[in-house]
Amino acid sequence: MTGSSDRPLVEINARLGGDRIPQLGQLALGVDAPVAAADAACGRRPDLTASRRRAAAVRFLYPGENGIARAVHIDADRLPSTVDSAEAVAIPGQELALPPAGHVSSRYALLIAAADTAQACLADLDAADAVVRVELIQPRSAR
Repeated sequence: MTGSSDRPLVEINARLGGDRIPQLGQLALGVDAPVAAADAACGRRPDLTASRRRAAAVRFLYPGENGIARAVHIDADRLPSTVDSAEAVAIPGQELALPPAGHVSSRYALLIAAADTAQACLADLDAADAVVRVELIQPRSAR
């Protein structure tokens, strides 16, 4: 296959959004992005009709200081009912370094909520944030 300039076309690719974007679309609109992508890949017209209109958001939690994760604690009984996911993403022994030294791997947990309004969704994420904590040990270099 060649492009318009007669140069070989090596690769074209598309992917679903990262950081739980498809899950947010499912919660907020009822649209199943992986199914829609599969339909499109198979030459079928995907159904992108929204079956609901809600607000959904993901929040990634970062430590207040650099350290090594000992554990992530989530008090699931105190999570608002609108929280769809509350997950530890750091594993014991993982270094959690804040910018500029850190990056995405500095996250210790993620929260996803969906509610009728953006304000309610954000308030529920705040409430969920309050019941998740990371237990840190000092970085190896500080010992």
